[in-house]
Amino acid sequence: MLTFLLSPHGRTSRGGYWAFIGGLFVLTIIAIIADESLGTGGFDTGTGLFEAIVSILAIWPGIAVSVRRFHDRNMTGWWYLILLIAMFVVGIAGAVVGGIISGVDFTAMENMSDTQMISVFWPGILGVMLVAIYWFFIQLVLPGQQGENKYGPDPLAK
Repeated sequence: MLTFLLSPHGRTSRGGYWAFIGGLFVLTIIAIIADESLGTGGFDTGTGLFEAIVSILAIWPGIAVSVRRFHDRNMTGWWYLILLIAMFVVGIAGAVVGGIISGVDFTAMENMSDTQMISVFWPGILGVMLVAIYWFFIQLVLPGQQGENKYGPDPLAK
């Protein structure tokens, strides 16, 4: 189990990835319930103490399982970083394009109305969503390469 959660080496099937996401979802719900029950919810930040702990502890396992999922598709784990950077760049570029199109003064963002903010950020949000859809399509929908590949044996091999 620790190897599954901590090692970026080898391969993880779609089912293994879904199981990780499902387990993390359940742990997050339990943490939110605990925060609400114990009064440790962060009303100013929107994240409670236990939810923050689960999120922090899930960073490396999330990276490791995602890298192995890329490996199952016979893709380098560096795609994880490439897609993170792509999301960041597309989000910023989209906001800049949205600002230029809408003619908004970026030096006075604190004075913008909600409608102006939406007009600035919608291209960036749309771009990030498209990259995320591509990413999750690779991770959650496409099957892994059948048989052994350069990252290890097929996790579904009998």
